[in-house]
Amino acid sequence: VKFKSICDECSALLLDLQKDVIGNNDIVKRYTDTIIENMGESAWDKLSDLSKKCLLSAEIVFHDLKDYNQIFDFSGVCVQVSKAVEYELAYRFLTKYVEYLKNKYGNQLMSKIPRTLIDEHGNIKAEDIFTLGDVRYTVGMDSHGNIKNNYTYRQFCNYAKDCMFEDSNRIQEVLAEQIKIVHKIKEDYRNKAAHKSSIDVIAAKECIDYVIEIERKLGMMLDSYKF
Repeated sequence: VKFKSICDECSALLLDLQKDVIGNNDIVKRYTDTIIENMGESAWDKLSDLSKKCLLSAEIVFHDLKDYNQIFDFSGVCVQVSKAVEYELAYRFLTKYVEYLKNKYGNQLMSKIPRTLIDEHGNIKAEDIFTLGDVRYTVGMDSHGNIKNNYTYRQFCNYAKDCMFEDSNRIQEVLAEQIKIVHKIKEDYRNKAAHKSSIDVIAAKECIDYVIEIERKLGMMLDSYKF
């Protein structure tokens, strides 16, 4: 929770520092068009406004400062990119999932809900404390996409089939691939950006390319969801 709070504060600070730039319609349109071209319009439309701001912030920081690699730490780029992924997954893997379970179980919810969705105080987790690291436990898989908790996995698969995925015939395969993607983003970009090691321009570009542009992993995940 402490680690997540640091990332959240960093993300909020970066957005605040760039509010004048993000308020410039010409700049916003230029970078929005770039992201949509790479990510895909359908995926872009599924993003929350906050996620869109995070991705715009990451692109603006990277492109404005990429020529100053020797004197600038690009950790903020990776924080903003990974934060957007976290926002989107928290909405789908926690908020909408809990809504589904509430509708399914009603008054029996707390006896049926997977323990991975319960916080240390015995309450259902809030979206603002849900992290990238929580995703695999929510699904019941390990970081390699192998099923580790059959009850948790079956519960989530029912939700994924009924509400979440466009293609209900490949749920296990798609979930396994997405778990591996999330693990890579967490380990290679978010965690490194939040710790003492500096992120250089090369690592920042790798992050943008992996999540948004060349490999467009976030776009790929969003394309697989109904909402």
